[in-house]
Amino acid sequence: LNIISTVLSAYTSDFIFMVICSLFIIGAIIKSAQFPFYNWLQDAMKAELPVSALLHSATLVASGVYLLIRMMPFFTLNAVLTNSLIVIGTLTAIICSVLASMETNNKKILAYSTSANFGLIITAIGLENLKAAIILFIAHAFIKSMMFLSLPKEGKISSAELLFLVAGGLSLAGIVFGGYSAKEIFYNSVTYKPLLSLLLIVAFCTALYVTRLIILIFQNSEKVLNFNKPEIFSLIILMSLNMHIYKPKNL
Repeated sequence: LNIISTVLSAYTSDFIFMVICSLFIIGAIIKSAQFPFYNWLQDAMKAELPVSALLHSATLVASGVYLLIRMMPFFTLNAVLTNSLIVIGTLTAIICSVLASMETNNKKILAYSTSANFGLIITAIGLENLKAAIILFIAHAFIKSMMFLSLPKEGKISSAELLFLVAGGLSLAGIVFGGYSAKEIFYNSVTYKPLLSLLLIVAFCTALYVTRLIILIFQNSEKVLNFNKPEIFSLIILMSLNMHIYKPKNL
């Protein structure tokens, strides 16, 4: 792709090259539910189904970010393209974090959260920090899968599921485990102070809507002793992977 991007840039006009790259960006932000195309994700799936964990975290929405990562040799040839990724990612992260903080529906809170966190990943791509983008990408997959699988089923939640939900929420907020490591690497790479201030607002909103989500679930769900053993086994695996990212020696 380095060779292809260089040749394409050399043998086409600046306008044509920008149009080609812009089409890739538009396709990616639609797929990853970014501004202004973030609304479709909230009604796309049912939150308590295991398939939602897969679609929200590792396949459907993630494919747009994967495309942007693969196309980085094109975008780095023009600062306008990378700056547009920073603007789109930051706008999405702020808007969706604020909307998640005001939402009361479990599914919509996590859907807005998905768009917001992918906004952070796209901002990292725009900053050309692929290390931070990829670690955020992987950490979000483990965290969001764990949170989706931990949501109440038919209004009921076990103590074990609630524990995993709390752990996932703390990690998503960047307090512990993989979420802490991923966001530390990302935030430390942001040197432009106005942008850093906006991203700190996103971090605050993340902690806020995660806290609201857990309180809402605790208040509105019936606590039960029984739990789905295969599902708990899956949650343990996801938690282990999330904790593995946390280890400093791997960073």
